[in-house]
Amino acid sequence: IWRYFAYPVFRIIARTNIREVFTALSLALIVGVALLMELIGLSPTLGAFIAGVVLANSEYRHSLEIDIEPFKGLLLGLFFISVGMGIDFGLIMNSPLLIVAAVITLMLVKAFILWSLGRIFSIPTMQGIGFAVILCQGGEFAFVLFQFASGLSILQPEQAKFLTLVVALSIALTPLLILWYNRSVVPHFIGDLPQPKFDSISAQNPIIVAGFGRFGQIIGRFLISQGLKLTILEKDPDQIELLRKFGFKGYFGDATRLDLLESAGAKKARILIIAVDDVDASLEIARLATTTYPDLTVFARARNRKHAYLLHKLGTHYFKRELFDSSLTMAEDILLWLGHDASKIKSNANNFHAHDEKSLLKSFEFFDDESALVDFSKTNRAELEQILQSDLKATPAKDQ
Repeated sequence: IWRYFAYPVFRIIARTNIREVFTALSLALIVGVALLMELIGLSPTLGAFIAGVVLANSEYRHSLEIDIEPFKGLLLGLFFISVGMGIDFGLIMNSPLLIVAAVITLMLVKAFILWSLGRIFSIPTMQGIGFAVILCQGGEFAFVLFQFASGLSILQPEQAKFLTLVVALSIALTPLLILWYNRSVVPHFIGDLPQPKFDSISAQNPIIVAGFGRFGQIIGRFLISQGLKLTILEKDPDQIELLRKFGFKGYFGDATRLDLLESAGAKKARILIIAVDDVDASLEIARLATTTYPDLTVFARARNRKHAYLLHKLGTHYFKRELFDSSLTMAEDILLWLGHDASKIKSNANNFHAHDEKSLLKSFEFFDDESALVDFSKTNRAELEQILQSDLKATPAKDQ
């Protein structure tokens, strides 16, 4: 059906770029397959499931995922509500021991099978236990199978209700098992996790770059082009491999470790450039550098104003907000495209840059007092508008 009917129709609808018709056709296909299954004596729920599998394996699955996203939570909720309404909780009162024994047996048997598979495929012990704990409950598709089996009289109604209750209880217990796993199993095995083997650093250069992603590469490439020698530290092994392919010599290592900074020659280096994108790692590197190596000049990448404030508190010598210059440059290009005077744009941009950098440093006095910081920001914005407006009034009318 998909190959000879649905696929050509979907292809035609996709070319129209009408998302509503595309979504309606998908729902019509699901309803149609469900009705077809019902006509031949099978479960319509199973038909809907089969239609979903077919759509999931089509080339339009990503578009369908986006289109049905607003309905997914609602329909999923309706599914579990319908399952919950069909559960006979009176069975717990009538046969509590049997229910508990069935739930425990289901989870233990499935956990043992999963743990055994983990051992066969050489999964480490901690991950193997986690694998078994997370997946030891019954699956949601069991509800569909029980209903289908009951409709074909393979299972008696009471048996279907019993099995549905057992699976539902196993699903409800899984979060508690995961909590136990995180609190009891993980701490016990955490010391057994393999530690990454960082490179031994032989270079002793005057400049150390911690982090060689998008931000660090621009700095590093320019400094190298000026004949400067750098010691590059990067904790992402894939990034290190990529750098080496392009001829850069980098070392795999975590700059938040003091022993690594020591082996990189931080005691004798002149500059440490912190270009990592993780804020917490950046602050930890800055703390180590400023407290352990007071003679080392630290240049740091700041994610935002808050990050800049924390770097300032740690005593870094220089920080640069990562998007500030590029955003301001793009704003200049927008004004140029609109036909404004190039020299005046540059002057205003320089004024904006200087005022923003000055106000940023001044705002550090109020960062721990939110109300004072808000008042300062409002006053600062008014001052900036006044400065730029005064520059605009001093501009000849033809340039305006």
